[in-house]
Amino acid sequence: MLLAMDVGNTETVIGLFGAAAPDAPDAMGFARASGERGLAFHWRISTVAERTPDEHAMVLTQLLDLEGLDLRTSVSAIAISSSAPAVTSQLRRMAKRWFSDLDLTVIGPGTKSGMPILYDNPREVGADRIADAVGAYDLYPGASIVVDMGTATVFDVVSEKGEYLGGAIAPVDGKS
Repeated sequence: MLLAMDVGNTETVIGLFGAAAPDAPDAMGFARASGERGLAFHWRISTVAERTPDEHAMVLTQLLDLEGLDLRTSVSAIAISSSAPAVTSQLRRMAKRWFSDLDLTVIGPGTKSGMPILYDNPREVGADRIADAVGAYDLYPGASIVVDMGTATVFDVVSEKGEYLGGAIAPVDGKS
């Protein structure tokens, strides 16, 4: 299964994606057909810039253990989208030390997403925003407005052809 991490400035959302067991509900409690792929488990933790690679490994291991899963046998790959560079660095170090046998993808500037980024400087678009846009287009091909409500409310626009057109960031409660 794929362990996906969306590291925001305030919270980190972690999801475990894979095929469902027979009659297993998804992470939101909805029924899924046997073998259907999707979100199986999810967790939300505080983003802590000072957390060490060993602490990250411990937190992930314990979260999976709460569901009766072993990280080393249940996870085949790790994907990270982060808007917190210090945390990204620590997560890379964690993966290298503790999970070097797993495939690791860190979404960031230069990552090939398959989505053209029609923006003056594509490297200025956050990894979280590209991941949101790619995910939305994959689930709902066609033009869309993607809204991500985290520390800030972020709006992104995807064209009918699957191109990232841009967006806007709106602060929430003066936090951004």
